[in-house]
Amino acid sequence: MNTPSEVEIAWFAGLVDGEGCIHITRRRATRTKSPCYILYFTVAMTHLPAIEKIKSIWGVGSIRSRPNKKSPSLTTHQFSFSLQ
Repeated sequence: MNTPSEVEIAWFAGLVDGEGCIHITRRRATRTKSPCYILYFTVAMTHLPAIEKIKSIWGVGSIRSRPNKKSPSLTTHQFSFSLQ
């Protein structure tokens, strides 16, 4: 994982606020009785260069592209990563 600058963190926070989602999932651990919590960050938009920049800033995560449901002529690109 890269260490982003303060400006990059602020830019990412703005994108997550407007176009993203943060959520926590509770899972049962397979080896212990304690639960496992996973933190997810997701940003989805039609502007691929912004999604690619997010991935290059953080140095982790994945990008997935799929047709836009509301506008079939557009493609939605989604960046996501998780922390356990």
